[in-house]
Amino acid sequence: MTANQMGFALTQVATYELTNLKGDVGTLKVGIKQSASNSELKLPNLPPEAKARLVSMDSGGGGDVQFTLRKLGPARATTKVKSNMKMEIEAQGQRQVMEMDMNMTIKMTSAK
Repeated sequence: MTANQMGFALTQVATYELTNLKGDVGTLKVGIKQSASNSELKLPNLPPEAKARLVSMDSGGGGDVQFTLRKLGPARATTKVKSNMKMEIEAQGQRQVMEMDMNMTIKMTSAK
């Protein structure tokens, strides 16, 4: 899947593997990979003379989803994702390089 975000194309691939199914309760192994390449960014509130550019972006991770076929949403899910993004901003003859590393853990449980 490709989505446009702030002027750049983000490519995302998600994989799902059924690792267990007993009756109507199962577990999925989930994998996520995201990437984007060098492109101009359209950032809100950036002065008109300034230019922003995405240098690179890579993200990946995965987790587990437990579900029951009796409910619409998952019973429980945990996903860990690590992202690295590098960008440059040029304004008034100066260039600023920024790099961001982010580690995320997302846990979700259904209401009873």
